[in-house]
Amino acid sequence: MHVLNDDNNDDDDDGECSLRAECKEADQDLRWLPYTGQNCSAITSHSPSQVQIRKLAQKTVKITLQVMNLPQVRGQYECAFSAYGRNHTLTTNAQKARDQVICRTPISSKLPPIPTGKDHIVMKLSVRVGGKDFVSVNFTFFDCNVHSS
Repeated sequence: MHVLNDDNNDDDDDGECSLRAECKEADQDLRWLPYTGQNCSAITSHSPSQVQIRKLAQKTVKITLQVMNLPQVRGQYECAFSAYGRNHTLTTNAQKARDQVICRTPISSKLPPIPTGKDHIVMKLSVRVGGKDFVSVNFTFFDCNVHSS
């Protein structure tokens, strides 16, 4: 990511980060270089890391993401759940609390179907601001009832 710092510009954007892939770890999962440091943002843990789809029939589940070097940004944080290999993305509002982002899962009826012969689907869970993803992690939705006979 790229730090904007144009001393000749009286604009309020001096010293902010843009979403450009110039971070030293840009070839890895989505990263963000905060203005105050040289380390990119990264999700260090998330809890829970998977959810039983049946629990999502009527309600959502809270997911807590620990984010190293979480940037201070203007705008609303969102969590985006994207199905790999499909054009299917669901977004939910998120809240920032210190070095955490807290979001909720979509309800089960909004999720893509689990493929035939499988008991789970892995989705990319990204934190985004203004429609731009800056960190992501895999998140699993599973259905144990597939194994009952």
